[in-house]
Amino acid sequence: MRKLKCTGHLDRARDLFIFMAYTGLAFCDMELFDFDTMTVDRTDYTYIDGERLKTGSNFFTPILPPAMDVLKKYNYKLPLISNQKLNEYCHVIEALCQINKPVTCHIGRHSFATLMINYGFPLESVKKMLGHKDIKTTQIYAKISTKKVEDDVKKKLKKLK
Repeated sequence: MRKLKCTGHLDRARDLFIFMAYTGLAFCDMELFDFDTMTVDRTDYTYIDGERLKTGSNFFTPILPPAMDVLKKYNYKLPLISNQKLNEYCHVIEALCQINKPVTCHIGRHSFATLMINYGFPLESVKKMLGHKDIKTTQIYAKISTKKVEDDVKKKLKKLK
């Protein structure tokens, strides 16, 4: 999806989806995102330090490089599209990319959680990144790939014979 060549509404929609998929922000939190007031620079990454609109819980999440590229493209001010329109455009992008599952704003958030878990981040860290109050909610988002299981078995059971 990141390599899809598109213009206009589809270009902005793709970029916003990528931003959500590489920050974990929900649509409503992305709408409120302000780079100048909500980010903190650390050694390796810039983080979004905010509060979820839906729950009021705090979150602290890295802006991964593809999301930072989106911010740079728009001079650190994300374009605005309604949630309904963004989801409509995401479905068009889904068809163009021949993705066999629905692509929506919320799937971007799920994708981020899956990415972090598959990179080995503990659920407690992913919970904080997403701003969940209860780890059970984070567990719903956690999709563990078969490859992740295989890699974990290789690492953790390599001495077991």
